[in-house]
Amino acid sequence: MGRDPFADLRRWLMAEGHDDRAADAALRKVFAWVPRMAPSADFADKVVGAAVIGGLLTADSPWARAWVRVAIGLGLVMTGLAVFGAAVASPSPDLSSLVRAWVAAVAGGAAWFGRVLEVGLSIWRLCGKLGAAAAMVAATPEVGCVLAANAVLALAACWGLRRLLRPREEMVSW
Repeated sequence: MGRDPFADLRRWLMAEGHDDRAADAALRKVFAWVPRMAPSADFADKVVGAAVIGGLLTADSPWARAWVRVAIGLGLVMTGLAVFGAAVASPSPDLSSLVRAWVAAVAGGAAWFGRVLEVGLSIWRLCGKLGAAAAMVAATPEVGCVLAANAVLALAACWGLRRLLRPREEMVSW
């Protein structure tokens, strides 16, 4: 390996056009100064863990998939109960206060979703009415004439640009 990696690179470029074996040796010299790095053991553990979980989620066995879904659902329910338990004013919440808080949160979420859906549907209805009005206007003969005139102008502009941008023989030097 030379001291200058750029000199090695130039040697490889010179050898590339002549001999494949010499070019391969020169290429190895170019990349000999690049340090070799490997992933950490922690990375390998994370990949193996993700593969195991992915294998359970895509397993052919319906019992394995059901077990994973139950575990995920149980974790979500426990997380929700812990959050609602922390949100309730009393230091040691009982089950009825947790259920009340859960029902209030679900009812509030449903009401909010209903309002969002109502606004979205009203906007959709407005767009439908605007589209129907535009279709009625576009069906008139005046709009058809304007569209035809625009098409003729576009064709004339295209023809003019092609004529202007055509290479002339006196401008081309061979």
